[in-house]
Amino acid sequence: MKISYEAARAAQNDTGLRQAFLSQIDLEKARRFIAEVVYCPTTDHNHLMATNPTSRAKWGCPGERSTIEVFPNAFQLYKYEDGFKSVLIDHEGKHAEDIFENPNRIIMTARNALFICCTQRRENLREVRAIRNQLTAHALGTRNLQESHIHVLEHDLRLFLGK
Repeated sequence: MKISYEAARAAQNDTGLRQAFLSQIDLEKARRFIAEVVYCPTTDHNHLMATNPTSRAKWGCPGERSTIEVFPNAFQLYKYEDGFKSVLIDHEGKHAEDIFENPNRIIMTARNALFICCTQRRENLREVRAIRNQLTAHALGTRNLQESHIHVLEHDLRLFLGK
């Protein structure tokens, strides 16, 4: 039985239903970079979703698939499935692709202020790539995003680019 996004969104206390919904999502081109998508009922107020690389990827081994964690806020924020999929597939999936192809971009530890500065710049570039991937999917018609979502993405892109 296929679970609709609307049903998963409404099931605030049913972690099993939300996990079942996530397990059935077609991850499209991001599938080869993602090991699994897991629902984390613990609210993380700073994130909607998070891409977690394997230990091997953290040590620079390419070809490792990441796990994506989805928090309750993601279901609460996006009224429509395309907005939710934009974050899951186009944004977090892009992070998983970057980790799969070039895990040396991952930050393991900060040893000094110069490293922190370079690390932050690298993190910003990863975010820029992910946001541009979301906007491209919308422009190509793969996702039908709400205008408010597009404005937030464009605003975030300007912030990360320092404009």
